[in-house]
Amino acid sequence: MIIFFAFISYFLGLYLFRNNIFLIVIISLLFLGYVFIRYKKKGFMFLAIFSFGAGLSALNTYVVPNKDQYVGMVIESKENYFLFQSGFNRFYVYEKENTREVGDWLVIDSKPTEVSFLTYESQFNMKEYLSTKGVKYSLGNKYIVERVHMFLRIKEYKSKFLSRFDSETAALIDALLFGTKHYDARVTNQVEALNLIHLLSFSGIYLNFLILIVRRLLLRFVSEKALDIVPYVVLTPLIYVTFPKIGLIRVILTGYLRFLNRYVLKTNLRAPVVTSICAILLLLFDFRLAYQSSYFIPIFLSLLLYYIGAINASKRKIKKSLSTLLFIYLFMIPVSTLDRGCLHLFTFVFQFILIPFHELYLVISLVSLSTFPFRYVLGFLTNIADKIYTFLGYIDISIPLGNFGIYFNTLYYVLLVFGLMFYESQNKEMLKIFRYTVITMVLISILPIRTYLINAVYFINVGQGDSILLQNRDKTVLIDTGGNMNVDLATETLIPFLKKKQIYDIDLLVTTHDDYDHSGAVDSLMRNFKVKQYLKEATNFPVQVGQIYLENLNHLNAADENESSLVFNVNFMHKKFLLMGDANIAVEKFLIDGNYDIDCDILKVGHHGSKTSSCEEFILKCSPVEAIISCGANNKYGHPNKEVIETLNKYNVSIRRTDLEGTISYFSIF
Repeated sequence: MIIFFAFISYFLGLYLFRNNIFLIVIISLLFLGYVFIRYKKKGFMFLAIFSFGAGLSALNTYVVPNKDQYVGMVIESKENYFLFQSGFNRFYVYEKENTREVGDWLVIDSKPTEVSFLTYESQFNMKEYLSTKGVKYSLGNKYIVERVHMFLRIKEYKSKFLSRFDSETAALIDALLFGTKHYDARVTNQVEALNLIHLLSFSGIYLNFLILIVRRLLLRFVSEKALDIVPYVVLTPLIYVTFPKIGLIRVILTGYLRFLNRYVLKTNLRAPVVTSICAILLLLFDFRLAYQSSYFIPIFLSLLLYYIGAINASKRKIKKSLSTLLFIYLFMIPVSTLDRGCLHLFTFVFQFILIPFHELYLVISLVSLSTFPFRYVLGFLTNIADKIYTFLGYIDISIPLGNFGIYFNTLYYVLLVFGLMFYESQNKEMLKIFRYTVITMVLISILPIRTYLINAVYFINVGQGDSILLQNRDKTVLIDTGGNMNVDLATETLIPFLKKKQIYDIDLLVTTHDDYDHSGAVDSLMRNFKVKQYLKEATNFPVQVGQIYLENLNHLNAADENESSLVFNVNFMHKKFLLMGDANIAVEKFLIDGNYDIDCDILKVGHHGSKTSSCEEFILKCSPVEAIISCGANNKYGHPNKEVIETLNKYNVSIRRTDLEGTISYFSIF
């Protein structure tokens, strides 16, 4: 248990400055208090380990690189970028049709800048993904000198290999064998819709299957001792082929540790100790793994499953399997609902169907990679996969659970651990309380209770555009939808966001004007979501929905779209929100001259922070405390304009931007 507690100490320390310091401090104090009570003076050892992890966390969070030249190695290489390690620092480097290989040694002359990407609410966030890799800064690609050229060029071989197959087959092979997802492929989107995208990756599950195959092939030819090590030696090269798939590294390393434990050291350590040693070694190799779900979910799940196995040792096989599956199902609920806010009821049933099929597909792909491509066989299996995914899509049932918060998740997992303890001790009274508590929590999540309790205003991140949701308990008003020619913002952003908030219809949809970045997603939203009323003309106002009163302040009769943009001053949640749409300086002066009520607490800055809006006279007159700028990262218009930012700063207005923060929210229960 000492090694296990050492792992937990290190893990908690690494999270101290990661996010939500208050919660981590509380958990850490409780944990350290427990180990001091249990181990007395040895508690200082765990405190030292915790402090070491906290130090690394602080360095990774607060140390800013500041050089003109960086020397280091490529540690991950994708189609259009690579990750570069130079000393303690890691960088993102964009390079179109990148041919860099893991292990290439480079010299890059460039000043670091903070990473910034165009993101949308409820979609993949590249900045957050890079953050889990420990990457916060990027380097330019204009001045790169290659010092060492890695002799194994896996990417080149992979490209030639995949070119022999049709696009759908190549996408499935690339996902399963190399871990690269092609979201323009039908098969990828089908699996993602089932919330099983993690199965399209060469994970520890598939590697364990390959180990079993190798063991069966060697069973008659080698000793039991050799069977415990040879499969891991044979399959170790896959680590480089699929690098940096941490699941594969973990399985291989665990195999070596088990062999060392059993045959070399002969210490007979229990499985949780071996797992904890493996976890610590991986974190010592790269402490940033602690932030990646592909690392910590399998580690903690394997530790807890061992505990369940020990509890159920005396039970019949079927009962033992059912209780294990039930626990896995409960454990994965918050994880499964993280992205889309929906729980897919048949997830584990579907996994029993897909995992064996994917294992077969993966084995044939590996044989094809090492010998000659089975084009027709894999093409046939791809067609079968398409039919399987389609069928599962028809029978899939998903329940919207909303968006679990970090405090809810923490409480949920604490209860799960206590439930195991009660189960082990056969404390029937406490076990009954645990069951009712978990059932109550799940019901609270399923039922749209929160929609009848809260008021909220959301400035939704739709990139370069506007979309504002006003929620008065079960009444909702959506002002603008955003619009993008390359992304259906209704189905990909707005509807998933609404479902995560347990909102299933819109009482009133309003568009301030007809510019595409404000109204482009209207048609798709109305086709795919229940919208009770849609208004867009100035003559349609004032209108009231619940406690939300909308009165248009802009009565300029102008031909220009921006000059005719609707403007609303909404008194809601004991705050005044002035929503300017794309209104320009002419509208601002009209409002000032007409002595309209434009005093506000929160100003949604006009025209995404363009210099055509937000004149100094207007900012002085409306005197906001906070200003919201809705714009896309690195947009071609240069929004927000430097002069607008300077004007807001001059009057001590706090600036919040969707391109930097994502969706900006305000809540109230009154």
